[in-house]
Amino acid sequence: MPEPDFQGTQTSWTRLESPVGSIHVTLVGRSIVRLSFPDIDKALVPECPAIECPEDLRKSIESFFSQGPLFLPYKLEPRGTLFQQEVWMTLKKIPRGETLTYGQVAKRINRPNSARAVGAACGANPIPLLIPCHRVVSATGAGGFSLGLKLKIKLCEFESIHL
Repeated sequence: MPEPDFQGTQTSWTRLESPVGSIHVTLVGRSIVRLSFPDIDKALVPECPAIECPEDLRKSIESFFSQGPLFLPYKLEPRGTLFQQEVWMTLKKIPRGETLTYGQVAKRINRPNSARAVGAACGANPIPLLIPCHRVVSATGAGGFSLGLKLKIKLCEFESIHL
């Protein structure tokens, strides 16, 4: 049986194709709670009803890959700790085509000694791409990425970021 959220809105998921492979988007009403790349992370199909991909969502994801403006008519509601939420809010503010180091993100959230914890929060990000953890790099290089360095490099290339 589909799992309702705390407000009684039903969870569903949809699949769309992108230049980096299939993307599964898990929705609770008009909120995105998870985004996965099943070709890369071998994510399981969510245990909720599948729906046809809404046209506005498809166009929004396509605009990321075509370097157009990302207008997302959905709320992003990642589930995580307060610290993770703070990091993810900061990541959403990194402009397209730019990067920050884990240390710079730590300073922006007023926790200058928490670069490693910032890296862990990036790795736990349930909505990669839309909460752009691929824009966060190590002070000495590309850093890590929960879906692999190859995908991080591809996503950055779409934004003309050279790692």
